[in-house]
Order: sequence, then C-alpha cells, then structure tokens
Amino acid sequence: MRRAIVLLLVGLLFVGCGDEGNDDDDDVNKGSPVKTETVKTPFDTHPPEKTKLPIIVKDIPPPVPEDIPAVTGKVLHRIAFVLEDESKRFRSLHIMSSSGRRVVELIDNNFEQDPAWSWDRQWVAYLSQARGGDPFDLYLVSPDDARHVRLTRAGTSIEHPSWSPDGGKIAYAQNWDIYVMNANGTHPVNLTRNGAGNMQPNWSPNGRRIVFSSYLNNDGYSSLFVIDVDGTNWKRLTDAPRSYDELPDWSPNNRAIAFMRHSGENWSIFTIKPNGQGLTQLTDSHHDCRHPSWSPDSERIAFEFYDWVANRNIDIYTMNADGTDQINITNSPQIETQPTW
Repeated sequence: MRRAIVLLLVGLLFVGCGDEGNDDDDDVNKGSPVKTETVKTPFDTHPPEKTKLPIIVKDIPPPVPEDIPAVTGKVLHRIAFVLEDESKRFRSLHIMSSSGRRVVELIDNNFEQDPAWSWDRQWVAYLSQARGGDPFDLYLVSPDDARHVRLTRAGTSIEHPSWSPDGGKIAYAQNWDIYVMNANGTHPVNLTRNGAGNMQPNWSPNGRRIVFSSYLNNDGYSSLFVIDVDGTNWKRLTDAPRSYDELPDWSPNNRAIAFMRHSGENWSIFTIKPNGQGLTQLTDSHHDCRHPSWSPDSERIAFEFYDWVANRNIDIYTMNADGTDQINITNSPQIETQPTW
C-alpha cells in the first residue's frame, strides 16, 4: 500500500512539470526586411547553465500579478535618478516628477547607482555598496512605503539591472556576462557565458528578448546585440565602424531601441528599430548626451546632458521620441545622472 502511494505521488509530480507553451510573437514588425546578423556562439551546441552565486534574501517582495495594471496617473510621471555631490565621492538615489519638481530622496547610503523601475512601478532596483570598496550588490526599494530589500551578496560587482515585464525576473551584468535571476534574488543563470565584454542588458516589452552592449566584435569597440531570454538566437543590431554603442533602452511600445553612440568627441542619443532598420540620431554631436530612458507611454526620452563648456555640469533633460522639444528638467548646480523613467 505504501509503495502504491509513493508511485502515485511521483506520477503527480511528473504531470505538474509539463511545458508552459510557446508564444511565437516576434519583436520585429511583420513584413519589414531584417538586416540583423546572426552570430554563432557557444549556445549553438550547449544550453545555458545555472551559475551559483552567494545569494542572501531578506523580506522577499510579494509576487507580481500576471496582468500588469495600466500605468496611469502620477506614477507615469516619476523619474528615478542619481544625485552626485560636487566631489563625486557620494551618490544618492532620488525620484522626481517628469517636470523636475517634487524631488524626493529614496536612499542615501553613500554610493547608489543604476536605478531601474519595475514595469508595474511598485519597485526600483538599484546597486549599492555596503562599504567603500565593496562590490556593488542589488537592492530593491518601494518608493511609496520605503520597503527595502537586499537581494544579493556577490563576490564581484553587479551592474545595470533590468526588470522583465511580468516583474518575475531581473537581468543584470556581472563579470562581463549577462545574467537573469528571479526577482527575489534566487536562481541566477548566465545567458552569454563568453565574458566578451557583455554589459547593460535591457528587456524587450514582450519579455522574450534582451538587448545589450558587447565587445564581442573584438575590435576594441562595442555594438548592440539581441538574444532570446534563454541565451540563444544571437543577433547583431548595430555594427558601426570605430563606434561605441552602449546603454540600450527598449521602448515600451516595442517600436524602437534608444542608445548612446560615441564615434567622435562626444556621446549622442540614437534610436533604431528592433529589426535593425531606421537608425536615427536624436541629439547633436556638440554636447555629451548619455543614458537614454523611455517614458512609460513611449512618447518622450529622458537623458543626461553634459555641458562642459558653459557650466561644466550634468543635468537631466527630456525630449520627444523624435529628438524635438529638449527640456532641462533639473537645471541646477548639482550633478544629476542616470535617469530612469
């Protein structure tokens, strides 16, 4: 009798572990010619493997519902950013309205960076050092009730977190590879596994792909690549000669990817379609413009504006998706960087 019960339980476990199904929706517009380049990687023959990292989880946030509510009202107009003191020795995490008013400090533990909103606007992921000189670990903070969660204790620094649209996972860079883990800090998986200067991941709005910057070309310059979330199906999105293409940000409406390019003296903001078409420069080459971030409605882009000539300062600007109507929303003697909408 006991043996029969055990066999029954084992059978139920196998039934519960079936496939979740596939959704064949693509990121590229149907009918558009795709000129992106397929790149052969170790994943052509080997599936991704889980990577063990020292993880500590405290106060795991509640699960995010499957249907993310529409982003409306005041949450649509909040921008998280990093405020840097004049000596550049300390950085603190703040949020403000899209007009630059109502600035609120979220975290001030001496050195915070790389804020990233969850798609439901309930959490901001960010990086912080426990002490000066320590590696950067991943944290979460709730802007509405100040709940604070530490997700990792990694031996080497984590960089550039990005949330999946369903809120269940976070992509990030570590040791020049792209990882994905659960949003509670568990089960990190190395997607790239080549250490070829892979950095700055950003999730597609349908949750099926990740765009990132990489030095995989091995020519000393960086390009943008897109991969599936299991680490397969590599596509080179940009390949401009003697240029650095970095910090990609996928628009929520899936029509464009904003990024910054350095091919001369300064950084400029560009957009490109997910199929590799329609490359467009949005800012001129006379000023440093960096770190683009789409608004939740995909109508505007926030970015850093470096004015080294007039006042040697860094402010946060916003502009329309076509580069028009550029507005300085901070306009202060302080240094404001790393906007995320």
